Amino acid sequence: MEATVQAFNNLPRPQTTPSGLSSYWYLAVRHVPLNPPSDLVHLVHPESTFMHTAGPKDILSLPTPGAQADIVVPLLLESFVKGLDRGPNGEVSEVPPFAPWTWGTKDAGLARAIEAKLKALGVREDLCSMGIGSKRDNDASDETWSVFLSKLKELTGQGAADTMACSSCKKGASTFSTPLLRCAGCLKASYCSKRCQKNDWKEHKKVCVKSPESSPRDPFTYYNTIAHTVPEAKDLAKSVNLTLPTGATEGLEKPIRRLIITGNDTPKNLQLFLGPGWKSIETSIYKPARINVLLHPPPGSPSYAIYGGLDAGAPSLSPRQPSPAESEEIKTIRDLQATLSKHLGSRKEVTPQDMQVVLSSFGANWDRMLPFYEIAVNSMDQGVVVP
Repeated sequence: MEATVQAFNNLPRPQTTPSGLSSYWYLAVRHVPLNPPSDLVHLVHPESTFMHTAGPKDILSLPTPGAQADIVVPLLLESFVKGLDRGPNGEVSEVPPFAPWTWGTKDAGLARAIEAKLKALGVREDLCSMGIGSKRDNDASDETWSVFLSKLKELTGQGAADTMACSSCKKGASTFSTPLLRCAGCLKASYCSKRCQKNDWKEHKKVCVKSPESSPRDPFTYYNTIAHTVPEAKDLAKSVNLTLPTGATEGLEKPIRRLIITGNDTPKNLQLFLGPGWKSIETSIYKPARINVLLHPPPGSPSYAIYGGLDAGAPSLSPRQPSPAESEEIKTIRDLQATLSKHLGSRKEVTPQDMQVVLSSFGANWDRMLPFYEIAVNSMDQGVVVP
């Protein structure tokens, strides 16, 4: 990283682009809702709509702006050092690498965390300030991202339309730089902002409590409002060092991971915590959590940064032995990691070019390896520091 910082600091820093426009760049972290899902750093020049992406990485699910900045800043610096090489239609730029005159983003918390990371790395002082972008900047970012994502879906054959949209303004989830917010009451309606949620409440409140997903049999509702009243569930929680919520809106990954870590993730115990409807989250939450725990990601990996806090205070790791199907999946992931480690050598940071090289090494089977690639990368030590 030291060499990247030095190279960035040595870049020319013109006030304008070659076409005479201001050299201001707007940053957003975008979720890619494809298979496998991932996040990209999305840079756009608002005046020209020229754009660049860096990644893929797991960013938006990290617990703090500081943890996100640890991933975002190296990608930012590398992008400018290597050159911003992609326009809104995928065209390649012939402009030599340069540093921005100014840059900004929508998220104030992320902006402050990026500033702190830039200063800690020793980036030139005049570029350790991240501004807050305007509505025009964000609109330009949303528009270019929408075009880019549509083309990405076409290229990957995953061109299905957005299945999730803001319940108020009706814009698709892929047009926003952050995931949609779920209504805590019914877990069905989704919103792009608190303002949209407030605007929709007059109509939504008529149906919110009637949603079948908010019944006591919904795992989320059951865990947060009913499990603590069941004596057997309370005893189980105590044995795995877990405090059951009493009406809060806690997520399900912590109790599920706690059962997996201790080898107590039997159907009976999952039902004690999550109710009789627990199988509705078996594929989306439980099975991925099983693989993650069995992989035992090391410190410095994105997965460790995400789940280390959730697992704090858990008893010692003693999961059930993997099933034959799980063993096969874990072997596939380990093979990918071995191939990637050999390719990287002493380097830890993974680039999109690395993905192409590693996947192509599997020949005709490269598409079968694609769903496992992100799991493999996120379970490897990449030097991610947890604040």
